[in-house]
Amino acid sequence: MPKRKKVYTLRITLSSIFTIVILLTSLAIGVVTFVNLKNNIRASIKDRLHDIAGISALSIDPEKQNFLRLKKMRREKSILK
Repeated sequence: MPKRKKVYTLRITLSSIFTIVILLTSLAIGVVTFVNLKNNIRASIKDRLHDIAGISALSIDPEKQNFLRLKKMRREKSILK
């Protein structure tokens, strides 16, 4: 008995191709949306951190910071001797 070759009808072929095209289009849209959203979130976090650093820098007392830095340097010099 010879093997019969499977014959796909035009309806099955077209619906399969249409389904594959829809899946590939959905995948492409999903990837583009994901990359765009990731970049937007990263930029937003970067802007917020920049704002936080700017506000924090204004709240530092430079005289006290200098005093603490000099105190630390003196302590390190005494340890090295």
